[in-house]
Amino acid sequence: MSKSFPKFTVYASLFLIPLFTLPFTSNILDFPKQFLLLILAGTGFVFWFWGAIGEKKLEINLNPLNLLPLALMAAVLVASVFSLYRHGSFWGWSLPVGESFAATISLGMLYFLVANTFKKSELANLAAVLGISAAIAAIYAVLQSMGIYLLGFLPYAQSPLFNTIGTTGAFLVFAAVVLAMIFPLAFAGKGKLVWPMRICAAILLSALVFFNGVATIYFPLKSGSAGYDFSMAPWIILAVSAFSTLIFAASNKSFAQKNQIAKNASFALFFCAALFIVFNAFAKPIVSQISENFRNAAKIQTAVEISLRHSVSAGIAVEVLKHSPREFFIGSGPGTFGYDYVKFKPKQISQDGVGWNLTFFSASSEFINRAATVGALGAVLLLIVVLVWIAEGFRALIGEREQIALPLAMFGGWLGIAVAVFCYPFNLSIALLFWFLLAAIVALDQEKAVSLALDNVKKNYAASLIFAGSLMAIIGLMVWGARHYYAETAYLDAVEAFGRKDIPAAIKKLEAAADATDRLQDNYLTGLAQAYLAQAEEEIKKGEEKDPQAALESAAPYLRDAIKNAVQSTEIANPNNASNWAFRAYVYRKLIGVSEGFDDWALDMYQNAIKLEPSNPSLFNEVGQIYLIKNDLNRAKAAFEKAVELMPQYIDAHYYLALIADAQGEKEKAIERLIIVGQLLPADDSASKENIEKAIADLRQGGSLGGQSAAQSSPAVSEESALPEGENAAGDSSPAAEGAAADGGAVPQGENLPEPFQPESQSE
Repeated sequence: MSKSFPKFTVYASLFLIPLFTLPFTSNILDFPKQFLLLILAGTGFVFWFWGAIGEKKLEINLNPLNLLPLALMAAVLVASVFSLYRHGSFWGWSLPVGESFAATISLGMLYFLVANTFKKSELANLAAVLGISAAIAAIYAVLQSMGIYLLGFLPYAQSPLFNTIGTTGAFLVFAAVVLAMIFPLAFAGKGKLVWPMRICAAILLSALVFFNGVATIYFPLKSGSAGYDFSMAPWIILAVSAFSTLIFAASNKSFAQKNQIAKNASFALFFCAALFIVFNAFAKPIVSQISENFRNAAKIQTAVEISLRHSVSAGIAVEVLKHSPREFFIGSGPGTFGYDYVKFKPKQISQDGVGWNLTFFSASSEFINRAATVGALGAVLLLIVVLVWIAEGFRALIGEREQIALPLAMFGGWLGIAVAVFCYPFNLSIALLFWFLLAAIVALDQEKAVSLALDNVKKNYAASLIFAGSLMAIIGLMVWGARHYYAETAYLDAVEAFGRKDIPAAIKKLEAAADATDRLQDNYLTGLAQAYLAQAEEEIKKGEEKDPQAALESAAPYLRDAIKNAVQSTEIANPNNASNWAFRAYVYRKLIGVSEGFDDWALDMYQNAIKLEPSNPSLFNEVGQIYLIKNDLNRAKAAFEKAVELMPQYIDAHYYLALIADAQGEKEKAIERLIIVGQLLPADDSASKENIEKAIADLRQGGSLGGQSAAQSSPAVSEESALPEGENAAGDSSPAAEGAAADGGAVPQGENLPEPFQPESQSE
């Protein structure tokens, strides 16, 4: 049991992680995958160690290359300790899960098990398990896109865009790397794995052609100005890997003679990949038309994914490295690229009508992503690992004389993942391939595997102490992982309760989620603040007709709790998230008029958000609205002008500027702004266009826009989600959605709370 169980956990991890999903959390893919991987790899490591102590010998691979993966894990640990959001960098969600320290340590234990429990001859079986799992994932993804929902009883699985790997781009990269790895086993291997791998290879290639070939969709936006790009990573991965096999076959006459099928198949794969690269790069109109015709005929849907261009991502990473010596060496923290993006994104993206309010949580490639989040140290280590493992894989390939298919498969797979490092960001499933191939290439060198006897009391005692420490650490990780998983299930229950308008139940679940994470997960706290605010409004609505003062008294505790949680989200949990400051400002703004000072406090909070996200026009729009409430028209005008400077298409800001111009007696400027508003309104929004035309006519006849608040007269209307997910919680609100508290929200105006209350602390 002690020997077989560690191997079982590896097989289970490689098969299940690409397919695993659970419906009980808001993150249905990487978060459950991380929890499962931690359990499997952790228990496998414990059983391996326990078996070694029982047999009084350690069978371990002492290849010095093992120091480099250890260094990668150490770099992630150090970067997590000094991260902009330490809790998120350690545990992942609500940041990208695959970059977290918890995911990295789990993958590191999997690396250890592969490198130290599997013989060279068994590696092909591991690759085959990955190939079968990837083929199943590919079949499922294709069926989903055609509206055949095998897991239709799960709400999220009723979308044609769902697959078990992640985004469509992530699935394609995953499929391409696995195909590059199993291709030599399918056409140069021998034995019982040949035909299963050929079937899997055919399935994966068909899925790649289906999604990223004739079914490619080009997102209709101005990519040149906004800096978005479309990944051709899957075909580049296949082209490089197939070309390496082709070169090897051409240079090794013995291999070419014995494996003519492999040589021809690698040429066909290379030609296919090169063809799609050319079409994607130079024939977009043709491919787009073919795609549309194909999708219409087959009645399928495929997901659109846009990503930053490498130049834009690299520019953001450079700004991060230049920001401070600490960030130069260890970055902003694993998973925090979204924070870097909103702080350093180029001005042209803010001015883009489609992408101005999008937040990219990963760079365009894993290498650039790591440079920004783990610093120069992490990026250099990653580059060294890629180059050293290419050299090691090539050495194993040319040193093999008999079973050439296995090293060729590992080398081809590693070349594929090496290309992916520079072409696409990793999620947990792609990171699984990276760490597996790391371990597999090390395991090819059986000469470094040794048996260390625990033949005296000192060695046994030392090994037992190390085992006890490792056991406690792994159990601790599992317990903390279980707490986070429970918190996520409670959070999802709260979202559902809020959707049913059962606010007390939502508050109860959110409190449980916050307590389970020691109140360090910011999106739970901002959700709590919004839930308490909603409960306060319910209390006021119930009693405002009979006894407004009594209603306000009953609402006061909820208002205090809303403020308390908003303060905790910014000053304890995560002060480096601009959305937290914006949401705290939103809470204060809702209380303007209830007690003195909330207008100034809201302005302070928006200024803190602007420091972290200086190019977000909606923040300046919110600042302008508060200055309107304070009747400071000049400062309001400056704020709205800044919003328009950042995004010329910002309808609300233009409208407010028209309102201010009219109030200051500048009728012509007001008309000019309203004309711009009319031009920016959607063509099908005839009601708003008609209102704007009437307003222009009134101004030309000497009338005025006065007599109503900006929020009441704004042409744009939008609503916020019930519970913020942790990003853009209050940053994208339109004036009509939230309005100013002085416009007559649920909280009464001009009255004081029974006991005046203030925020617990105030940041400058």
